[in-house]
Amino acid sequence: MTAKEQAEAIFRNIPIGKENAIRRPDNKSVDRELRDMISKANAKGALIINVGTGIYIARPWEPEERRECEEYIAKERHRGLQLLMKASRMHNTMLMIMAEYYF
Repeated sequence: MTAKEQAEAIFRNIPIGKENAIRRPDNKSVDRELRDMISKANAKGALIINVGTGIYIARPWEPEERRECEEYIAKERHRGLQLLMKASRMHNTMLMIMAEYYF
């Protein structure tokens, strides 16, 4: 069974609720594939999270899971803003170099 097939099997069985959370796979290739699948699912609106207590589908009506969901979302927003800031700075540097080169 390939790493992708193993990850797909795990992904299909991600449990609902923190009390059913599962550990990340020990195999790094399987883990990477699984995290990619989770990322794609979350980009479509899924609530698959892991804030250190294991991987599970959050139930936002449960207070502790809502808190963990909010924590996960805050981390994702921070990462996104950091990427945008990096891209903006790189773009500004490129424009400054181009301005010096062409003028």
